[in-house]
Amino acid sequence: MTSVPEAPGAPAVILFRQVDRDDNAKTGNQQEYVRIKILTEEGRKYADVEIPYFREQGNIVALRARTIRPDGSVAMFEGKAYDKTIVKARNVKYLAKTFTLPDVQVGSIIEYRYTEDMAENYVYNSLWILSDELFTKHAKFSLRPNKDFALRWSWPVGLPAGTQPPKEEPTPEKPSVWDFPPEKPHFDLPRLDATERSQSSAPAASKAKPAAKQPAASDAAQAQPSQSQQAALTPQNAQSPTQAHCAS
Repeated sequence: MTSVPEAPGAPAVILFRQVDRDDNAKTGNQQEYVRIKILTEEGRKYADVEIPYFREQGNIVALRARTIRPDGSVAMFEGKAYDKTIVKARNVKYLAKTFTLPDVQVGSIIEYRYTEDMAENYVYNSLWILSDELFTKHAKFSLRPNKDFALRWSWPVGLPAGTQPPKEEPTPEKPSVWDFPPEKPHFDLPRLDATERSQSSAPAASKAKPAAKQPAASDAAQAQPSQSQQAALTPQNAQSPTQAHCAS
């Protein structure tokens, strides 16, 4: 692949992205996986990754990443991620974990995944970016809501064309973010254990809208605690960011 018809001239394209949010625990978490194809020299800048987060809401842990070169060989990221301050104000610190993937060339595929561990005993609004700077071929989002709160979701500017609206499904036996579709090359990374979950990987930066702290229930339809909410994103041109907002 050297280009995508839906976004002519794009420097890179997001081939697949998956976000799994679990609020049904004392410590909530969100796991994210991203797979990007580099199409041009300009696209090599996406080797520099920034993951934004609010310090008071939690931390980024279990960061793993790699570069798949055009010849199929693999270069694992074995460096350190660093914290970058985006905004610092009274009682608010907006940071980013930053890192650079190794040996990224035109034709390379870069992959990374991480977990955002939330602060204990809090439930935060979920704010998912469905489309952004790069065109997204396919994406999948899921939410396992907290059983003690009502659940509602909205998409103020609409969903991308062809996108299925959220639906309730039985809770998967394990987080699907680790089990990539068989047609996708396997990203061979170990499942998280308690030790790895407790270790912070290091910092990274980016633009993201804060998720509001919500220790109280919102007024909406009651969700079944044993079910997850999912939305599948199909091809969409990402000139204007599209967001989906879930509050539990």
